Parts: sequence; C-alpha cells; structure tokens
Amino acid sequence: MAPKIELPKDGKVYHFHPVGVLGNFFVKDECSCGCCLGQIFSSTRYGQQYGPVHWGKIKLSDFYGWGRLVSEGVATSVERDILIAMSENEGNLDAVQSYDSEILTAGAMQKTINPQGAGELPKQVYEFMLENRNLYHSLFVGCGWEVKAEGAKYYLYYKGVTGNELKALLRRGFDLAAFESKEQLSSEPLAAFVNAITSKEYLAKQVIDFVTRLRAVIALRPVGYGSFSIGDYIHTKIGKAVVLDHHVNRPGYVAPDFGAALKSFLLLNPGVSENPQVWGVDHPRYEAELLEIYGPSRRMTDAVNRYQSLKEKL
Repeated sequence: MAPKIELPKDGKVYHFHPVGVLGNFFVKDECSCGCCLGQIFSSTRYGQQYGPVHWGKIKLSDFYGWGRLVSEGVATSVERDILIAMSENEGNLDAVQSYDSEILTAGAMQKTINPQGAGELPKQVYEFMLENRNLYHSLFVGCGWEVKAEGAKYYLYYKGVTGNELKALLRRGFDLAAFESKEQLSSEPLAAFVNAITSKEYLAKQVIDFVTRLRAVIALRPVGYGSFSIGDYIHTKIGKAVVLDHHVNRPGYVAPDFGAALKSFLLLNPGVSENPQVWGVDHPRYEAELLEIYGPSRRMTDAVNRYQSLKEKL
C-alpha cells in the first residue's frame, strides 16, 4: 500500500495560479472559484463543432511534489521520467477543453466527462471528494460543480445540469465569431474547474493517478500470450511510455494490439521463444524490435508521430 501523502494542517486552502507564472507560486484564497483567471479561454474548432479551450501552462515536469513522491515511495524516479515524457503527448495539468464529442476534457491524462455526464473525470473528482472532503466542497461544490454517484457510475453536474445541457452551457459564446476573432474570453464554469484542478492537492491526485495507471497498464496480458504480462516483455522507459501512451488514448486496444505485434515479431524471429523470461542478454534487442512493430501499428490517433516523439525524449 502506497504511503499516505500528508497535507498541510493549517486549515488554509491554497491554489496554484498558472496564468503568467510557471514557477511553484501559491497564494491564499484570493481567487475563489477562479474569479481572477480572466480571459484565458479561446474558441477552437473540431470539424464543424466550436468550443472553448485552455491549453494550460503547468507541465507534469513542473509538478512541485515529485521529490516527495519519490522519497516516500509513492512513485519511482523511472516512473517520473516515463510520465513526464509521455504526458507531453497529452495535455498540461491545468488544460481544459470542450470542443469535441465529450462534454469536458481536463488534466494531464485528458480525462473526460462523456456525453452522458459520466466518465473518468467524474470518477477522479469523486475519489478526490473521498480523500479531501472539505477541499472538495470549497473548490467544487462552492463553485457550482458537484459529483454524484448513480449506481456504479459517477456524474459531474454544474449548477444542477449535466449531459447535453451542460455541454451547451460550457460552449456558450465560443462560436464561429469567437473563433474567427481569436479573442480570448472568460468562462465562469471553466475558470472554477481550472481553479479546482490546480489546487496542490488535486495536482497530486492527477500525478498519483498517472502512476497507478502506468502500473496497471504494464500488468495487462497480451491477447494470445496470457501467460505473461506486458511488463514481462517491456522493461525500458521508452517501452512503458509507448504502452501507457496507447492506453490513455485507446485502452481497449492495448492488449490485442500488443499481442498482434508480438505475434508478428515472433513470426519474423522463429527461433525466439514467446517466453520473455528466457530472452536473457538478448532482451534489449528483442524488445527494441518488438517496439518498432508495436509503436507505429497501435490503433490510435497519430500513432507514428507520437511514437517518434517518445523515442526522441527517452
């Protein structure tokens, strides 16, 4: 069980304000619900849909708590390097957008509220609520956002609405005219959300979730080769980053696509055992060849370029 991260006990709420500041600068609650963030949202286009976006400024590498997470055993330095490299294919810790099929996408892992109001982002906020009840009420509920458990799913509401009504509310004013003018606008609900996810406690939540996901992905078993985990085949930083990159984008395709790449690799190398535990000193070479098949062939958006980007970083 990972050590518990102890938070400040002074009872004060601190927020990280990334606008114009790339350092680790925290101020007290002078920006309730993101009221001081101002006009930071742009209108962008996805096909024929228009909506708001804030690309953010806080990179995973800028996260102030890496040293503490590593020293306390919550994450390793290798995991830190993998996540920092891979996250650059996704988003910044303070990124939010609402212009595609999803209602809202936020954070380094680009977790979403799906068209029904559920999804990975509501689940993350629900877990945050369980871990930080007082902060959840001040950062989310007090600013109009509320997560509700309904059966086995979790839904996010803003001022009582979710689904299509919430999507329309978030996109109001971010239309063709705003897109063509390139004018940056304010948004009360989105500013509140940015403010909440950039509190230092929520930033830590995002990072810890990323570590947890990496470990879960490596434990998956390739389709057709269920006696071994992906982690048995993949030992390197680049390999783990490529698998995680795939899982964040198309989680259901990781096991079958890795299995298909492994099958192709073994057909090209008939003398190599499917048991990676006997690869011995040849393991680095075999893994590199396997990745050259798997990386570009992953069923996901822009697989080739994303794979090349990760190779350049790791």
